[in-house]
Amino acid sequence: MTRGDHTMLELDGREVRFSNPGKVFFPDHGYTKLDLCEYYLSVADACLAHLRDRPTTMKRFTGGAGGEFFFQKRVPPTAPEWLQQMTLSFPSGRSVRCAAMALAREIERRVPKLATTAWWKEERHGVFIDYNQNARDRMVASAYSVRPVPDALVCCPVTWDEVPDVELEDFRLDTVPERVRTVGDPSARLDASVHSLPLLALADRDEREGLSDAPWPPHFKKQSGEAKRVQPSRAKKDQPV
Repeated sequence: MTRGDHTMLELDGREVRFSNPGKVFFPDHGYTKLDLCEYYLSVADACLAHLRDRPTTMKRFTGGAGGEFFFQKRVPPTAPEWLQQMTLSFPSGRSVRCAAMALAREIERRVPKLATTAWWKEERHGVFIDYNQNARDRMVASAYSVRPVPDALVCCPVTWDEVPDVELEDFRLDTVPERVRTVGDPSARLDASVHSLPLLALADRDEREGLSDAPWPPHFKKQSGEAKRVQPSRAKKDQPV
């Protein structure tokens, strides 16, 4: 049932009040808030497979894609009783970051012309493996999530065969549902491919060989064992002549 200011949706046997369905969120194509809702309903099985049992944060763009935003990390008190909630806490000690850094450095060793862990942009080449994204306050867009850009582009898994010719514009709010229906989800079997990676052992080896902690993002306080936070070119200029 649709009224001027809201639509009532029946989702999994429950009624959900959906406000401002006609509000334009993506100006380049005129996609509305309801178009966005219908997109997620059409790809729900594929999308939820990547989100199930994982903590999430909502990045809200109240004025539409490309506008001002804020992060909503807590469930509001007005949420319905049937919405499941949980509180996350983070243990102290070694961190899922040591493992990310060890993995990044090992990839760099194996394909040094393709990958780099250099934190400073002036030293980078190829693909930068950002180990700092594996932290408790870091986020990554989930598969099939719509990005907050005017074109309504979608994060979409692809096959290796598609990589040479794929274009970002191929995956939009209006094209991905048909792709999921006809092609399916290329990453559907991701959880079935389980391997053991001795990343903490690699981290211990790196430490024994004298590799210091890599730079942290600037909003973190200086960490024990972390090298100086200064651009290499600037560090050279500051050296006495």
